[in-house]
Amino acid sequence: MNTLHSAPGTSHEDGHRSAPPKKLHILLVDDDADDHMIIGDLLRETMADRVHLDWEPHYEQAKDKIRKGEHDAYLVDYRLGAKTGLDLIRECGDMGNPAPFILLTGYGDHDVDLEAMKSGVSDFLIKAQLNASMLERSIRYSINHAEAIETLREREESLRSLFDAAFEGIFVLAEDGRILDANSTAGTIFGCRPNEMIGGFLQDMLIDPEPLIATENARQALGRRCLDGGVVHLELHSKPYRFRGRACILTACRDISERVQMEAQIFQQDRLASIGLLASSLAHEIGTPLGVIRGRAELLGMKAGSDPLVNDNVAIIVSQIDRVSKLIRSLLNLARGDKAAHLAPFDPQEAITGVMDLMRHEFSHVDVKIRNELPPGMLVSAIGGPLHQVFLNLFVNSLHAIRTEIQSGKNKDHHLRIFAVDLGDRWEIGVEDSGCGISKTNLKKLFTPFFTTKDFGVGTGLGLATSYRILEAWGGNIRAESEEGKGATFYLSLKKA
Repeated sequence: MNTLHSAPGTSHEDGHRSAPPKKLHILLVDDDADDHMIIGDLLRETMADRVHLDWEPHYEQAKDKIRKGEHDAYLVDYRLGAKTGLDLIRECGDMGNPAPFILLTGYGDHDVDLEAMKSGVSDFLIKAQLNASMLERSIRYSINHAEAIETLREREESLRSLFDAAFEGIFVLAEDGRILDANSTAGTIFGCRPNEMIGGFLQDMLIDPEPLIATENARQALGRRCLDGGVVHLELHSKPYRFRGRACILTACRDISERVQMEAQIFQQDRLASIGLLASSLAHEIGTPLGVIRGRAELLGMKAGSDPLVNDNVAIIVSQIDRVSKLIRSLLNLARGDKAAHLAPFDPQEAITGVMDLMRHEFSHVDVKIRNELPPGMLVSAIGGPLHQVFLNLFVNSLHAIRTEIQSGKNKDHHLRIFAVDLGDRWEIGVEDSGCGISKTNLKKLFTPFFTTKDFGVGTGLGLATSYRILEAWGGNIRAESEEGKGATFYLSLKKA
């Protein structure tokens, strides 16, 4: 787009002559040939060779020419046969053409003037009062004004593009926490379009939100519920900000789920390293004496012959020693893990069937429907024995949760469901139960060694920690989703064989 500058060849203070301005191209839309001649004469009087005037008397053809965007300004007569110039301007308003429209009328009409302003007209001229100076000034001001608006629009689009391209989600909040604006990254983090969040409250989108109206540079680590029911950890950084003349809060939001998960893994590795040292010490310092005690107890039983009292007590001693030995072996297995070099194609159906046969007696005492929905022939990269142990731990926990729910008096149709989801390069096996569920607090501690919600003597707190270590050694993982009173689902992710 061109503007009217100083006369051609005007010199600047530095002594260099500026290049002559390009000729302006103006389109007159008017069905009166006399008006065309008058407008042409007025333009030649003040702008001479700096302007080129095109004329189009027909409404539809004028739309086509405006659509091409080849002119710097448009002079449009209000009366265009069956339609008006305002009709034309409205129809052309969404074409993306930044050139200004100047409306020409045969008489002054305040209502038409107001309607023209609403339609985006740059100026409103009455033909009877029109002179060369007024027309030149109107065109010059309109073009300059249109250029300024276009520059502002481009800057706004550029700033909006930067706003949306930010690596962090950004919210502009009112002082009461209401969302005034949000960028595209924020929409991605929360799984919706930015405009869908405007007008709502950021606190309502968070789980257990802390106050967001805080002191300058306040930081909070919060969580939000995913579309699939999981939890994503967020870090929010807020500071005072003025938005459109009002006091607001600018809040940056970052997804730190990977960092939290990595920190948890590092913490888990530290615990396992400590357990490894403990297990090695126990194996040597306790294992050897236990072996001696067990041997002496068996010798005592042999010498006692058929004395039932002595034999019963010997059996108790041996069983308790075996229990301690099993605990020590579990600690050693947890600390060492399994070597990935032994991995081989394995059908998890085989492990599930074996565990179900082993627990058939326990399940027979509970009214629970078992649904095995694993597809036939699926193979994972695993080791049969440890995978049996993983499913045994999960099924024992599910059975315990279902029994707890029944004992609380909540009789319902209980189930244990095993299913699989194909994730491309790996299988995700789900073990779902209808038991008592797990609280949010306990859900964070599930895979921590020695953590258990079972009564003393019933569980050691090593089952899930051991399962976690086994799957981790194979390049897989295990996670849990649950709500109190609504059962729990454990997901085992294993590479395909």
